[in-house]
Amino acid sequence: MIAPLVLFYSGRTQYWNFYDIVNKKVLDFQVNVPKKGLVGSSKGWLVFVKRNVVDKTFGVTLVNPFFRVRGCKKKKKIAHSPPSTKSSRLGKDTTWTYVDENVDDSLEGCCMIEDVANVGNKFYAVNYWSELLSFDVTTRSNSNTRLVGRGSCPDYDDTKRYIFEGEENKLLMVQRYLEFGETKRVTKKFRVFEMNFQTGEWTEKNTLGDIALFVGNNSSIYVSASKNSGFQSNCIYFNHDRDYVGHDNRAYDFGVYNVEDQSFPETYTKRAKKLLKMSYPLPIWVMPTLSFPQ
Repeated sequence: MIAPLVLFYSGRTQYWNFYDIVNKKVLDFQVNVPKKGLVGSSKGWLVFVKRNVVDKTFGVTLVNPFFRVRGCKKKKKIAHSPPSTKSSRLGKDTTWTYVDENVDDSLEGCCMIEDVANVGNKFYAVNYWSELLSFDVTTRSNSNTRLVGRGSCPDYDDTKRYIFEGEENKLLMVQRYLEFGETKRVTKKFRVFEMNFQTGEWTEKNTLGDIALFVGNNSSIYVSASKNSGFQSNCIYFNHDRDYVGHDNRAYDFGVYNVEDQSFPETYTKRAKKLLKMSYPLPIWVMPTLSFPQ
């Protein structure tokens, strides 16, 4: 079985551990990847961003942690891109496609993008206003950016949005409602929506069905719970992800949310909670590109 693992910082310079949430244990190997600049993960790759202080642009580096296991003699897998705003499909594209940030009829266009999903030959992105944008990256060096789903002003300020491709090519959005205290934040609930491409509207759903969803700083991942024993169907597994400026980015806010009964079932052991809370940078979900013995 290949299922998402939690990657967390060990406290030793550039060494990270994996936590197996199904078997409730830390795997007995470490990976050597940088500590600074980690901003996300997608399809098993870690995404690092470095800012050029001279021209104020950003360079992107992709690192596959599963080829950087401590003691492994295999060649390290790294991919670089020059600084800019662009997108690429791993395993399909050999060049980057520039993204047009201006979108007709959109409230703010590509401003404050919160999550991106690749569906077929298109990328979809959701912004702070729950607007759904599409990017066609197959035919041009510059993407054709369109508004395909209408949004609205948030009914609650401290809300995050994640999108992913569900079964039968359906595009789903999850909204995460947060509450901030003096020293930490807490997730209070989630809401699930499906995009109706005919009307351009989000329709709320009260179930994820057989899906177990994993959200955080990673590109959202889902697995079929019936095909992956140990995961709970209709549940959202969430990590503490980055906040906007002004909040302490320490890992307090992680757990599991049952969409149907709106409960938070206890999943992590006391030791796991302690390890994740000590991790800085924040823990992140990663989908393995290799199989490991349990």
